[in-house]
Amino acid sequence: MKSFLVLLSCLLSQALFAKELPPLIDFHRALPTWDATPHQRTLSHPENLAFNTAPEIGAFIEYLVKEFGIEIVVETGTYRGFTTAFFSTISKEVHTIEVVEEIYEETKGALKGRSNITFHLGSSDLVLKDLLPSLKSKPVLFYLDAHWYDKWPLRQELEEISKTHKDHCVIVIDDFKVPGRKDIPYDKYKKNECSIDYIYENLQKVFSDYAIHFVIPKNYTSRAKFIAYPKKWVTTTHQ
Repeated sequence: MKSFLVLLSCLLSQALFAKELPPLIDFHRALPTWDATPHQRTLSHPENLAFNTAPEIGAFIEYLVKEFGIEIVVETGTYRGFTTAFFSTISKEVHTIEVVEEIYEETKGALKGRSNITFHLGSSDLVLKDLLPSLKSKPVLFYLDAHWYDKWPLRQELEEISKTHKDHCVIVIDDFKVPGRKDIPYDKYKKNECSIDYIYENLQKVFSDYAIHFVIPKNYTSRAKFIAYPKKWVTTTHQ
C-alpha cells in the first residue's frame, strides 16, 4: 500500500488541490490500483487501516489539516481505533468518543502508548456538550462516525458543534450518500439516509457559508466521506 505522502504527491500532480477543489473528488477514477500486502495490514500500525483501509482519504484529510492549520481532531465513534491512530499521527491533540464501554476499554488499552489521544466514554452528543467549550477558541476537525448502533446522534452532534465552533471547524462525516451515485453504499437508519438532505438545516447553523466535498475512495466498500469547511478559509489560505 502506498504511503500517505506518496498518495498526496500523486494527488497534487493531478491538480486536485487547486485553489478551489471540486465538490466531487473521485479517487476511484483518479488513482491507479495498488496492492495491500499482508504485513502492512497489521495492528502494530493501526493507522494503516484507517478509513476502512482507504489511505487516499487519509491523505486528503491530512492535506486539509495542514492547509488550515488544524491541531485538534475530535472523533465520534472510536470503534477499533484505526482512524483514531491515524489522527494521532497528523494532529497534536485527539479526542475520541465511544458509547460502548467494552469497545472503549479495549481500544483505549490498544492505543495506550499514544499520549496525544484522550478517550471519552459516553453518548457523543452529551460528551461534546461538555468537551467543546474548552476547545472554543481553537479550529477543530470533527470526524463524525457515531452511527453504528440504533441511536444516531448526527444531528445532535452538529447542533453542539454549532454552539462553539461556528465557522471555525472542518466537518467530516463517514458513510455518506453521494448525490447521483447509486453505486456507492451509504448508511441509512430507518427512513433517514446519511445525506445532505438529512443534515442541511444543521449545516446552516455550523457555517455561514461553506465549501463541501463528496470524497469517493478507491474502493467503494470503504464508503464515501462528506467534508465541509468555511468557504472563507479557502480565500484566506490562498492569498
